Amino acid sequence: MKYTRYIFSYLFVLTVIPTTTLFLSCKEISNNIALGISLEVTGLPIIHWKTKISKKIFFEPRLGYCNSEDFQIWLFGTRVLYNVKNYKSSNFINNIYIGLEYDFLDIKNDEKNFANGNVFGIYTGLEKSLSRKFSLSLDIGPYFIGLSHKEYPLKEEQTNFVVNLFLNYYLK
Repeated sequence: MKYTRYIFSYLFVLTVIPTTTLFLSCKEISNNIALGISLEVTGLPIIHWKTKISKKIFFEPRLGYCNSEDFQIWLFGTRVLYNVKNYKSSNFINNIYIGLEYDFLDIKNDEKNFANGNVFGIYTGLEKSLSRKFSLSLDIGPYFIGLSHKEYPLKEEQTNFVVNLFLNYYLK
């Protein structure tokens, strides 16, 4: 039972990624999928798999991990984003998007479950193509973070503005 959450999360990521790509034909796959990594200074690097599921909607499973002296942090989540505007000829901005994000956090301390909780956010952002295969994404929005301590009846809830910066590699 100790690893049930991890097993479920891995199975979720391993089934969602192939399932979303089934909706795309073989020619479309390379034009509609991007791998990305966060460029944030939070110390929690996040890897995402951005998949285009319709003309303007993208689905993005995410996985983050950080191991420090005091804590081990896992993040499992997903984002859905909608491209509000595409600029084909602009040299500055290629996409303006809005979206929703939901993540599950698990924080461990000394081999014990210290706390876990949820993150929910609404964001808006910009994506700029750097080359044919690379792009840079920047988004900002209010995020609600709720954590519960595993051994004590303590809860921590707060709302903050979060800035995400991602480097994306498109499989074109």
